[in-house]
Amino acid sequence: RDIGKWLASISIILLYLISFSPFSDMLLEPIENTYPFYQSLESENSGQAISYIVVLGHRSNDNSRLPLSSQLSYVTINRLVEGISIYRQHQDSKLIFSGVNSETDGSHPQRVKKMAIALGVSEADIIVVDGPLDTHEEAVAIKPIVKTKKFILVSSASHMRRAMVLFQGQGLNPIPAPTDFRVKSDDNIEFFRIFPSPVALEKTQRAVYEYLGMLW
Repeated sequence: RDIGKWLASISIILLYLISFSPFSDMLLEPIENTYPFYQSLESENSGQAISYIVVLGHRSNDNSRLPLSSQLSYVTINRLVEGISIYRQHQDSKLIFSGVNSETDGSHPQRVKKMAIALGVSEADIIVVDGPLDTHEEAVAIKPIVKTKKFILVSSASHMRRAMVLFQGQGLNPIPAPTDFRVKSDDNIEFFRIFPSPVALEKTQRAVYEYLGMLW
């Protein structure tokens, strides 16, 4: 009975801790701050123009009852908007969208392509890499396209460190462009940060997932 009480107490404390914003931010912030957000670096690239902006895949679903923007996850939307913003900074560049093509939800990158076209990107400036299941497979599939050229790699800030390692491991030359930052200033709601929240729990989950991914 005493052991049960101890286990229950420890479980409650642990649940509070991983749902506590300062704790989740402490775990996630070092990963997200590995690279600064992208600012045009063409002057630092020995005059080499940027030909490709690679936007890594996330999730989407095939639901015709929803507008296309709602079929894409908020992570995908963040990555897409950042990719388009950078694309507009580099003349003659092309966007590369990659991701899963599943039997149930169809092609994720094709769905992202449709959204990009709806947002004003020329179809001729879009390359779709259909089928990769994870970041390693994306790096392998994109390698024949970008070859040895420098390119901009767009992904979530929490995922960027691992993505850079995997792409560099293929002998590629990515320039990081992190987006979808989760750790932000909460100065106006500091009092409420003492309470557990599902947002903090999600940040902890994201951090643990990335730490395990980096160990792998």
